[in-house]
Amino acid sequence: MPDTLQATGASADILAKAIVAQAEQEAKKLRETAQAEARRILADAQAERERRHASESREEMERVRKQTATELALARFQARRSLLGAREELIEAVFAELPNALDALRKDASYPRLLSELARHAIGVLDGERFIVAVAAEDKGAAEAAMREAGIDKVDIETDPNVRGGCLVWQADRRAYYDNSFAAIVAREKPRLRPMVAEWLWGTDESWQVS
Repeated sequence: MPDTLQATGASADILAKAIVAQAEQEAKKLRETAQAEARRILADAQAERERRHASESREEMERVRKQTATELALARFQARRSLLGAREELIEAVFAELPNALDALRKDASYPRLLSELARHAIGVLDGERFIVAVAAEDKGAAEAAMREAGIDKVDIETDPNVRGGCLVWQADRRAYYDNSFAAIVAREKPRLRPMVAEWLWGTDESWQVS
């Protein structure tokens, strides 16, 4: 069994923004839905409060005020919970769309450079003087051009049907490897990718807040 090397996280940084870029439309739609639901919850609570104030006698106003204040606080809590649920839904939607997003990235003009960065990163954590870079069959031409352009000349390019984007880099004797395929990067880095994706999706957008 070959030795596998743990990721340092650098590869995830390369992919996270590209993942988010592919999810922008879905993010916008979910934002709008969540914000509308939060506004509805608060508006309904406020309308009920006003209706009660209009129908109660003066001597009962204080009791009604306290009751409706409690109900409005509960409505704010429900609105916040709705927004938090939408945030989680949005993150999961991004990851659900990940295969399509990463396939789109492979068609982008920036992909050869990304491929060379992933290969260089993997080579940097492996021992040896020569390496095998395994890529998807349809990426072989891009990989060869990328390695030449990047001046990475101590590699042989092979194809691997299990690699769908990115690369799998072996030592020449195949005693150890570093998996920088897209699937492997996402699998090992998902806990770190989640907050990164969340921050880039909405950052400090105050429209996600309920006051």
